[in-house]
Parts: sequence; C-alpha cells; structure tokens
Amino acid sequence: MKKTILILTALVGAMLWTACQKPEDNVVNTPKNIPEGSLWLSLKASKGMDTKALDLSGSTLNAYWSSSEKVKVFKAGTCIGTLDVTPGEGEKPSTATLAGTITAGISAGDNLLLLLPREAWDYTDQDGSLPNDYDYATTSVTVDAIDGTDVSTTVSSVTFQNQQSIYRFSFAANSSPLLVKGFTVSSTGNKLVQSRNWSGSAWTSAYGALSVNAASATSDPLYLALRNEHTGSADTYSFNVIGDDDILYLGEKEVSAERLENGKFLSAQSIPVTKATLSKSSSPADKVW
Repeated sequence: MKKTILILTALVGAMLWTACQKPEDNVVNTPKNIPEGSLWLSLKASKGMDTKALDLSGSTLNAYWSSSEKVKVFKAGTCIGTLDVTPGEGEKPSTATLAGTITAGISAGDNLLLLLPREAWDYTDQDGSLPNDYDYATTSVTVDAIDGTDVSTTVSSVTFQNQQSIYRFSFAANSSPLLVKGFTVSSTGNKLVQSRNWSGSAWTSAYGALSVNAASATSDPLYLALRNEHTGSADTYSFNVIGDDDILYLGEKEVSAERLENGKFLSAQSIPVTKATLSKSSSPADKVW
C-alpha cells in the first residue's frame, strides 16, 4: 500500500510540473540542415499587391504568401542560394518567414538582392485573365554580421517591391460595352516591356507592343500584367481592339506619371474606341488607316 501511495504521489507531481510549464518550454527546435561551407539566412518578409497569389476583392487587389514560393538570393549578379517560404497565420497571409542556406563567401556590408521567384520575364501573349503567375518582385538587404553559420542583416524584416503593374481594361463603342476578342496596346514612350532578363549584374529589357487574346469574346474586363519603364512624364496608351464582329477599333488612354510607377493595380474601364476607317490621301496610290 505504501508503495502504491508513493507511485501515485510521483505521478501527480509529474502532472503538476507539466501543467505549470510555459508554452515555449515545450517547443522543440528543429536543427538546421546546413551543408558544409554554407551559411543560414532567415528573414521576415511582406509584400504588397500585384505579386503571386492575387486576391481581387472589388477594386482592391491584395497579395499573399504561398508555401510553394521560392526566393532567390543574389550577390553581385550571382545566385548564392534559395530561401523557402513559411507563410504567416491566416488563409491569405501577407507576411512570411524566408529561410534557407546560402553559399559562404559573403562579408559584413555586402548587399544581397532577393528575387521572387525567377530571373526571366515574358509579358507577351497574355489571355486577359487575372495574371497570378506574374509574381515578379524584388528587395535588397545588407549583411550585418556572420556568427558561425548564422547570417544577420541590418534589418530583420524586408518588404518586396513589385516590378510590374496589373491593369484592368474594358472598352466601349458609342457608349455601349464592346464585345472584345483581344487587343494590342502600345505607348507613346515606347517603354512597354515585352521581356526582361537578369544577366549578370544588370537587367536587360526588350520593348514593344503587348497583346491580349481572350479565350472567347467578352465585354468583361481583361487583365494585363504590364511593366512600363517610361519615366519623368505622362504616357499615352494606344489600343487596337478586335471586336466580336472582327472589326478593328481604335482608342487612346493617357496615363499620368504617378500612375506609371510599377507595383500598382490600375482599372481603366469603358475606354472609348471607334471603328477604324480607311481614308484616301491626296495620292490615290497611298492609303492609310
């Protein structure tokens, strides 16, 4: 009987000790798997609208983090590692933890470019749907110190800057919504990016008109991921629109210098367009649209 009492007393004591523990006492820290010759980088991160995993609510476009995303780390044009993404709480978290290994060979004061998620972009031949695969955003961070294999930075949290805007376009002919099969947009500034590539330590861009080809004719808004590198003044977009009647319609829309800043969600609906007409010049042999 005495033995039984002693056993019960020990069990009760163990239960009380467990109940009094702080939550963090139960946390098991998973060891980091750091290959030899590598370092560990971990950061908190947030991002604004117009990047991967887009959520459109009315006229507000929000971005959230996904665990499938990867963030590449560059030093002086060379990729030195890839960080995994652990999203924050909630169904559509706006913050995340980025963590992973990078190669050694960095020092305090080095600037690192973080790129989400790839180095090459092609903006041609979009279909007008909300472009969730245009998740091109960057930020930079400066190395503060290296303690063993842990890299600390001058800031513990970074915000990714979006490198293109998402536009929402629709068109109207004679004040009525136009059924659209597709459209092409060009600009007076001729700085609409068709493709962009990270080559070494700099970006290279190719410029020209962009086309949207809808899956079927629609009067609903069509979306376009667009990067405009025209700076310093307003720009004018010119539209060649193919209607459901296979007729060419023409229209223009001026965009202020402020709105040309990349990383915005811009809605330009019911842009007036008119049928293109063929007219003769003074010379019968010359015909112009």
